[in-house]
Amino acid sequence: MKKLFLLPLLLACFVTTACVEDDSIVKPGESLVEPLDITLTLSQFGKKQVDLNKTRPSFSFNIEKSHPFVETTASLSVMSAEELGSEYLPLASNIYRISSTELEFAEDEQSQSVNILFTNIEQLEPAVNYALGLKLTSSSQRIDVPATQENIILILNTGEGGTLRNPYRLRTLEDLKSMGSLLKPDVTICFKMMEDIDMNNEEWTPLNVEGKYRINFDGDNHTISNLKCTQGAYPSFFGQLIGSCKNVTFKEVEISGYQTPTGVVAGHIPNVISDTEISNTRVINGTVNQVENGRDHWGTGSVGAIVGDMRTGKISECSAKVDVTGEWCVGGLVGQLVEATIEKSCYEGSVYSLYSAGGIVGSVHGALVSDCYSVGNISTLSPNGEFTGPAAGIAARLYVGSNIRNCYSTATVKGHASAGGIAGQCQLGDGDSNNTNYIVNCVAWNDYISSTMDIASGRICGWMPRGNGTNGNKGEDCYAKAVDVIVNGNPLAGNDIQPSASFNTTNGSSLRYHGLIATDLINVTQNTLGWSMEIWDFSGEKPQFNWQSAAN
Repeated sequence: MKKLFLLPLLLACFVTTACVEDDSIVKPGESLVEPLDITLTLSQFGKKQVDLNKTRPSFSFNIEKSHPFVETTASLSVMSAEELGSEYLPLASNIYRISSTELEFAEDEQSQSVNILFTNIEQLEPAVNYALGLKLTSSSQRIDVPATQENIILILNTGEGGTLRNPYRLRTLEDLKSMGSLLKPDVTICFKMMEDIDMNNEEWTPLNVEGKYRINFDGDNHTISNLKCTQGAYPSFFGQLIGSCKNVTFKEVEISGYQTPTGVVAGHIPNVISDTEISNTRVINGTVNQVENGRDHWGTGSVGAIVGDMRTGKISECSAKVDVTGEWCVGGLVGQLVEATIEKSCYEGSVYSLYSAGGIVGSVHGALVSDCYSVGNISTLSPNGEFTGPAAGIAARLYVGSNIRNCYSTATVKGHASAGGIAGQCQLGDGDSNNTNYIVNCVAWNDYISSTMDIASGRICGWMPRGNGTNGNKGEDCYAKAVDVIVNGNPLAGNDIQPSASFNTTNGSSLRYHGLIATDLINVTQNTLGWSMEIWDFSGEKPQFNWQSAAN
């Protein structure tokens, strides 16, 4: 009986030992046997929309191997137009970047990620279905790629055009002509130039004559040539500008108006929204002209190379090299500037007016002209040889609460009354100190200043009338070249030409302002007055702007 009992016990021990020592025994839930079917698939497949509202639009997915067996290379190829079908326009290669199109899978790897970054979205046309199709293949014949999970089609649609992110693209004259039909009341519509455009001197109808539309226009540093606008209200490119215009050059212009504010960019900027801005905009060659036909009218008689009558907003880093003529408020850049700003801008050319002519502005009302300069000829010489109004290198007239700061002029100035290298005359209204006019840190580097009638003429400002004890006209820290000021054919002499560092008529008399004498323009602007090197470049014979140096 004992021998029969020991035999089963020995067999049980043998089986137990064998199970512990043999690693080849399959454990529950595991298999070391290679499956018959190994697949390679996309974690996302079929058609997918890409969200273009992100700052950096992208799309991610995984490539997945079903089992940890077999090495392979997973390849992604771009689908052709035929494969995508006529519903979609294939996405150009410069619009996307794929993290990798060849992914190496080791035997034990089962998943790898792919990221696609989308760039240059602004090149996509509005309301077009673009698509990027990718097809997955495997380098191993032992791995199957199911047809239902081998393709992904990423669809991009920028939606309706005219938004800041998706502006209407302008490539041809026909595109410019179609702009008006795309405008909508109470909606800001955005445009962007993609090519230089020649307007062929065809008569242009301004886009926004009635001032109902808001427009953001980006020239993307392209040029509009041969703009001609000689009829109707607010002759100019925009008519009335509410919004913005930037990064564009207007070359070879012909603009003329009759009893209406006139300019190349806009005839009028109304006081509707305060953030209207014109920046990095050039006007090169041609003529700008406005006729009042004998009327003296503040509302219509303004003309400038950039804007005729500007009632709000800002002009910054703009320039004009074109002759401007008119009969009332005429300026190299703006005819009449009201509660608005011009900064870091310049003018070169001839400005003529019967009433007031300024190298930058004809008339300034409660506004600021800062860091500007003018070159050329400023005149109020009438056709019969008589001078009829004030003229100045920067602004012919300053009215209640206006400022000119950090400006210079080298222009020749010839006026009837109140000629000045910087300003012609200042005028005050009844009221508090907010009505005080300022001319500060300016340099009159004019070679010639003259007038035919001596209300007052001066190197800096011709006439600065006395104040009422509360408001006045103030000149501070201004300098000038030591040139004669000619009045009625004779140079000023004695006390009439005495230099003065500052001038204040709040409690004083009405007098002309000459500033102090300087001998070097670069030295006085850079070192004495300390003009900002973030704005000005002092490396040449005369100060110019850093944006000009960068452009050159």
